[in-house]
Amino acid sequence: MFIYNTDDKDRKKVNPDKLRHGVQEFESDNEKELLYMFLAKYVRKTHADSEIKRELKNNEGMSFLDLITPSDIAFVICVVKNARHVWDQTIRKIGLGEPLGDGETEAKVQPIFTKGTGKKKEQGRSLWSDEGMKYFKRAEKVWKKVYKDKTMMVDLYRGFDKWLNIYGRQMIVSKNSSKSLFLVVGSNVDCKG
Repeated sequence: MFIYNTDDKDRKKVNPDKLRHGVQEFESDNEKELLYMFLAKYVRKTHADSEIKRELKNNEGMSFLDLITPSDIAFVICVVKNARHVWDQTIRKIGLGEPLGDGETEAKVQPIFTKGTGKKKEQGRSLWSDEGMKYFKRAEKVWKKVYKDKTMMVDLYRGFDKWLNIYGRQMIVSKNSSKSLFLVVGSNVDCKG
């Protein structure tokens, strides 16, 4: 889904356990760049690129960070936490990831939160485990606090806009596109604050 792209060199840098604690965990410039990359590359996928461009064009002064929500951020963090090891195994099996040692085999791994064991599929009912729902709720609560904190948000807007202007112009959204992240999530406003 999100990080199951074998060409994605950044996928191993995403640390869901660190991301779920909000911006406070990202102190150095390099760490903050990973946060901005995560928001632009992965949280962006919760909305269609055409929707993002339309909303930013039609709402002067709006930033991509205004479009995504704490819930979007928490959801992507949980999806990565839940399935990263499954994606890594699949990539290894098709011969594109880090190989196992000679004669080594590995058992099929399961997602952490969505095994579905002990739950009957019912319309409108989640197959996420209670542990997965708690993980999501904690991450969402932290990110809601970030979004409500004016100082943190001003720093996030400024840092994200700076990162997007420097690195987002060089990152292509997919291998089937020529659009950069900047063209999709960039707005006509430099920074808020």
